[in-house]
Amino acid sequence: MKFLPPVKTPPEPLDVHSASAWAVLIEATLQAERIRTGNDVVHASCISDSLKPIDSSFR
Repeated sequence: MKFLPPVKTPPEPLDVHSASAWAVLIEATLQAERIRTGNDVVHASCISDSLKPIDSSFR
């Protein structure tokens, strides 16, 4: 008997509310980085290492 790997379900599409919430979160993070560094221009790649994973078990 041959076992097949489990079928992965595709991720749920990002709805408008989730997308706008992510946009607000990203903009707030960039603004905080601008304030912290004193730079007018901050690229998202500069802050990617400082972001911590979100604990999804906390709800």
